[in-house]
Amino acid sequence: MKLPAPLAAALLCAAMFCAAMFCAAGQAHAVEFGGGLSRAAMGVLDIIFLCVAGYVVWRIVSRLRNQNREDDGQPPTYDADSRADDDDGPGPDPRDMRSRRAQAAWEYLTGDPAPSLHPREEHPLDAPGTFNEREFLTGAKIMYRRILESWGGRDLADLRQFCAPDMMRRFEEMAGKNPAKQQVAVMLVDARVVDLKRTNTSTCATVSYEATVADAGAEGGSRKASEVWRFCRDETLTDAKWLLESMERPQ
Repeated sequence: MKLPAPLAAALLCAAMFCAAMFCAAGQAHAVEFGGGLSRAAMGVLDIIFLCVAGYVVWRIVSRLRNQNREDDGQPPTYDADSRADDDDGPGPDPRDMRSRRAQAAWEYLTGDPAPSLHPREEHPLDAPGTFNEREFLTGAKIMYRRILESWGGRDLADLRQFCAPDMMRRFEEMAGKNPAKQQVAVMLVDARVVDLKRTNTSTCATVSYEATVADAGAEGGSRKASEVWRFCRDETLTDAKWLLESMERPQ
């Protein structure tokens, strides 16, 4: 508990006053009864009491000095006793220890350095106005699988959220000519960026896909698919999404 300076000073004065009064009383008692042995015993008691009082005063002064240093923004000083008291205090933050264990586990499983516990990024991954290829390709693979499966089921409502207006009209025309649904399963997909164009208003990325696709009911099981898709994003919008602009098969 932190004591105000006036109260601490008063306690020090009271302790010293009590020590002086006790010594005086002991000496008077010894003189009154006039025994040499009594005077010797009281002298030993006086010395013990003064040592105890001095130790208490020293501890109080040490505590006050540390508190004053903390108030001034300076690191406190520690003696042997205060270090022993601190050993019983709280240990490291359990949350920080769990984070470090998780970081070590990540490095063990992946073989790659784990992300820093306190990463410093100039911008969020693949945010508007930036381009993070690794993050983009992760999303491009997910969109490839989702669009193929939605098209196989002729789910135009689902396709609409991933396609630019021109591409959506193309899907609607193809669905009108061939409305039959066909279940499609994308088994494996690989993607790489083959072209990237950026302007003040948009960013367009061309992606080459190599995939293994299985059509329900088709003979031969799975088939290899090679396609080139083009995605664009409107950089004038803060919440812009990547939209499919075109689909082509390499010649």
